[in-house]
Amino acid sequence: KKIAYPSCDIDKLDLLPFFKMINSEKQIYLRGAGIKSLIEEHKSVISLTTGSHVVANYRYYSHLPLQAVQLEAIGKTNDLTIGVNGSKNTIKRYLTIDNELCWLLGFLVAEGFTQKALTKKGTRRYNVWAHNKDKANIEKVSRIITEKFGAKPHERIDTRTGVYGVTISCYPLFRILRDLLEIPIGSENKKVPQLIYQLTKEKIRHFLDGYLEGDGSLIKRADGRRVVTMSTTSKQLANDLSYL
Repeated sequence: KKIAYPSCDIDKLDLLPFFKMINSEKQIYLRGAGIKSLIEEHKSVISLTTGSHVVANYRYYSHLPLQAVQLEAIGKTNDLTIGVNGSKNTIKRYLTIDNELCWLLGFLVAEGFTQKALTKKGTRRYNVWAHNKDKANIEKVSRIITEKFGAKPHERIDTRTGVYGVTISCYPLFRILRDLLEIPIGSENKKVPQLIYQLTKEKIRHFLDGYLEGDGSLIKRADGRRVVTMSTTSKQLANDLSYL
């Protein structure tokens, strides 16, 4: 029996409420062209909890801790980015949910993962990885991450296997992909992100196209029919894909 699919869609997500809500391992900072005017406008409120000398430091370095100001005070300004202290990699405040982002999520569900790694110095790195034998797919992943999130990935190739890869160390991106967009650690934990079920059929098709580029194949049978196959070690993901 065919299941009736409800018509719904999401065009854009404001990421600031997510970072306000989570228990973050790193302090989240706001940056961007409008940050100095935001600090100046609300300096009296900010100084109540931090002190006027700290406010001066925020103004000098052009960044402001997200927890130092209420979302209502920030407003809807579009020129803010989200980052952490000590890292140049930031992400945009608003995430556009379009066909390309859905393709990226499908590909990451198939070929990507998030990773919290311990460095030799004893510090944590929060990474996002993706691998594929097709260089064009990796270049596409890198481009979409840059365009949609604003962060800058690094492309590489494993000379032993000929597999191409893309990696990025960015704490805000790690948290968004792992916790909001549900790209987990471990292939056995993979599933279709809840966001995908709230989108149009066209966007869902792009999600499936991305997954197919990673863990799928198109087979032409002897009778001329074409069959799409998708593979996964996750029972949850197999059920999710069957539903879509």
